Amino acid sequence: IFNNDQITWQPNFGVGVKFKGISLDYALTDIGDQSEALFSNVFSLRFDINKKTNTQERFR
Repeated sequence: IFNNDQITWQPNFGVGVKFKGISLDYALTDIGDQSEALFSNVFSLRFDINKKTNTQERFR
């Protein structure tokens, strides 16, 4: 490490679930001390909108 560099660490934990093209992710994290709260709860919701193709057809 150089003279003016700092090492910081960001503890976090996450879990995700995917079912029939819908994904729900959750993370408990410290997003950089931007607020007085100790940790932040982050939720993410995704939808698969592309038609699923057979794996064998995709690589022909």
